[in-house]
Amino acid sequence: MRKKQQRMTTMEDYEEPVAEDQYNVELKEALGQLDEKYRIVMVLYYSEGYQTGEIAELLEIPRSTVQTRLQRGREKLETYYR
Repeated sequence: MRKKQQRMTTMEDYEEPVAEDQYNVELKEALGQLDEKYRIVMVLYYSEGYQTGEIAELLEIPRSTVQTRLQRGREKLETYYR
């Protein structure tokens, strides 16, 4: 029981995560400007780490469509940051 109690952390020991930096806020704003079909693919690919084939299976669309949406999403983000 003592070992189990030593592994447990109390709420006082828990540190709040540092506030999001400006880059993350800008990225979320930029992603929010994208159409949903581009945003979903971009988040799955870059944030969640899925491969294009896996995304195609999840969304039940062809792999080439996933690749096209990634490319167009990148282009739209590029214009946002200009």
